[in-house]
Amino acid sequence: MNTAKWVIGVAVLVMVATSFLAGPVRWRPFQTEWEALNEKANELYLFGNFDRALKVAKQSLEVAGNLRGPSHPDVAVSLNKVAACYATLGQPAEAEPLLVRSLAIYENIPEPDPVEMGKCLHNLATVLSQLKKYGEAEPVFMRALALRERVLGKDDLDVATTLANLSLLYQKTGRIDEAEAIEARMREIWAIKR
Repeated sequence: MNTAKWVIGVAVLVMVATSFLAGPVRWRPFQTEWEALNEKANELYLFGNFDRALKVAKQSLEVAGNLRGPSHPDVAVSLNKVAACYATLGQPAEAEPLLVRSLAIYENIPEPDPVEMGKCLHNLATVLSQLKKYGEAEPVFMRALALRERVLGKDDLDVATTLANLSLLYQKTGRIDEAEAIEARMREIWAIKR
């Protein structure tokens, strides 16, 4: 199981890093500042400067809210970035309400970006798991997994990342057989993608 824990740890880091990547680029002049802030936050985050990334991600959230209103998908993307910073800095309680708000935005728009929504669901489930809210985390992981499989395909690395975190939840709740079955599927995906 030590190898599995290492693999799952790597999967969590991959999840956080990929979750932090900017949403879809939109070539509209009024979003240039938001895009620049997102790019800067991504860069800072990926190089491990999480405190500065948090500051810049908060700026991107403010800009998105001012330019597009509080219920726009750009706000949801920025909320997810701020939450990822908090989670990485060991502050999952700060991340949870941001992810709940981000998910509410996606759920209330006609055609949400399914990749971004899957990212949000995955991050919310991960944060709930970090907060030991396992009963709440599991159905959110299942929603993230179903959405990611449908949109990205069953052999996508983001699917493997969700499986890794779901497996970790099962380990923490003593459901070892389920954890091992999910880990096996996760390893199969990683073997395909090598």
